[in-house]
Amino acid sequence: MVRFTLMEGRSSESIRMDLSNEDDLQELSEIASEYWGMENAVFLRGYSLVRGRTVGEVLREGDVIEAIPDPRGTFRSTSFDKALSDGGPWSEDSGHTRTS
Repeated sequence: MVRFTLMEGRSSESIRMDLSNEDDLQELSEIASEYWGMENAVFLRGYSLVRGRTVGEVLREGDVIEAIPDPRGTFRSTSFDKALSDGGPWSEDSGHTRTS
């Protein structure tokens, strides 16, 4: 079981949640759609995209996950997934760095 907060990025409304480690990460999309009407959403932990298959793979106890709208579904497209995995401009090995 992972306890975390899901926050809507535009209004800062939040929901405290408990999900099983085995739950599919798609649950976050369904929750954002149900509570805030977001058909497509991007989920962030700080500056990082939340990506993975199951809740237990990517979420930790006490995380605050921000849901922001993704009207075009850009971050769900296979071309974006390919850009992340094949060393494209936004891959982890690309040399782009986070600024604060």
